[in-house]
Amino acid sequence: MHPSATSFRHLKGQVAIGHILSFYGLDSKLKRRGDQLLGPCPLHGGDNPTAFRVHLGRGLWHCFTACGGGDIVDLIRKIEQCSY
Repeated sequence: MHPSATSFRHLKGQVAIGHILSFYGLDSKLKRRGDQLLGPCPLHGGDNPTAFRVHLGRGLWHCFTACGGGDIVDLIRKIEQCSY
């Protein structure tokens, strides 16, 4: 197993996706519905009120309009516009 895969697995277990969104100030327009956050995509600035969804318990996100989705590592990569 690649060393970064182990590091990423550890990171995913330690950091909640909600904390990442809050740290970057991307959670202000998202509304909580059960174990999900939904709202317009804070990554590309969309206005569709249900295009961006975050599954808090699973640590996953998805933009149904333009950005794709993934886990917290993918979210940080998208925000920071960087590779692994």
